[in-house]
Amino acid sequence: MAMTAITGIHPYADQFPMLPQAELEELAQSIRDSGLRQPIVVTVDGLILDGRNRFQACRMAGVEPETVVYEGADLAEYVLDANITRRNMTTGQRAMATALVLEADGRRANGRWKRGSIDILGTQNSENNWRYVLAQAGTVLDYAPALAGRVLDGTLALDAAYKEANEIKQSEERDKIMAREQARRQREEEAAEAEHNARIITDLTQAGSKYVALIEDGTMTPRAAWSAHREDTRKQREHQEKLARGWRDTNRHITEAVNMLQGGAEQAEIFLNDSYPHEADTVPEPLRLTISNTQTAIDFLTYINERLPR
Repeated sequence: MAMTAITGIHPYADQFPMLPQAELEELAQSIRDSGLRQPIVVTVDGLILDGRNRFQACRMAGVEPETVVYEGADLAEYVLDANITRRNMTTGQRAMATALVLEADGRRANGRWKRGSIDILGTQNSENNWRYVLAQAGTVLDYAPALAGRVLDGTLALDAAYKEANEIKQSEERDKIMAREQARRQREEEAAEAEHNARIITDLTQAGSKYVALIEDGTMTPRAAWSAHREDTRKQREHQEKLARGWRDTNRHITEAVNMLQGGAEQAEIFLNDSYPHEADTVPEPLRLTISNTQTAIDFLTYINERLPR
């Protein structure tokens, strides 16, 4: 079955730190030796939700990674659930990564986390402590977002980042700083959106999609056009996947049947003496052996045998 191609990293997943280089090299060696044991989870348009380290290790190992598409509705909840319990992250790092994902998902407004956001996933900490550290992370994002990366990479403790952010919060320059930071974020978001839209237009153009013209004349946004294109081609993709499953199942069934006949004439004699006399008791009549259907099977295998690579 065809796998979805990886086109990049989803912004939510990109909030979590990568493994150290030494651990990536160990993972790459494991993949060389045993293959990729857990597929990389991607969105329908190929953005990685879970498995950045496995993807990087596959590239290092020269192995084509297997992917599986996440079809759930809550991308933020999935990414957090897949990443937040990593043992190599401190509580402060977990809180900051969670805060970044929740903020990107629109769950923070007016200096507060929206109702239910803090309970989006279980933690190894007490509920009150988790609320406290996530509140600290929220303050950092509101007033000193440049420190978030240092908290994530472990070079700055969350408590220290919060202290600095809280000082800014209390200062007379708060509104000016926040306006400047908001403008920076808007520029970054616009640049990211432009890059994503350009990738969509490129993909639609290569596919010869009719929606390219609708984007160009302003009738549809790139995201809306991509969704419409995916829906238009859904039946075609499902048909190709059905064919792939049919080919796979046919090959497996034939191979299994041939392997059961490896005993040759000796095994056939045992079958005729021991099993065949009980055929009427165990096999429905349409499936019972006859001279006609065994000859058909002989013709089939003879044809294949003559054309298999020597």
